[in-house]
Amino acid sequence: MAEAFNAVGLRATKVSEVDDVIKESLKTDKPVLVDIEVDAYENCYPMIPAGGANNEMILEDPPEMKRGAKPASKVAGEDKDTVLTA
Repeated sequence: MAEAFNAVGLRATKVSEVDDVIKESLKTDKPVLVDIEVDAYENCYPMIPAGGANNEMILEDPPEMKRGAKPASKVAGEDKDTVLTA
């Protein structure tokens, strides 16, 4: 998609790739679209809910997440370098 707009597209799918992707994006003179894959259950803030508007921005975990509930991505023994997680 980036190339269709005369931009550079970069992607990181592992934690070990993030620094290199960021460095590469800063070296280019063209617009850059950076895709960093994260676990589907990871909460990246701030976020706007699907179909929501800017004034519906979520800034932090909901109360049920703050009580110590762990999403499926935090299962012990999971390979942390397979998909980016916090």
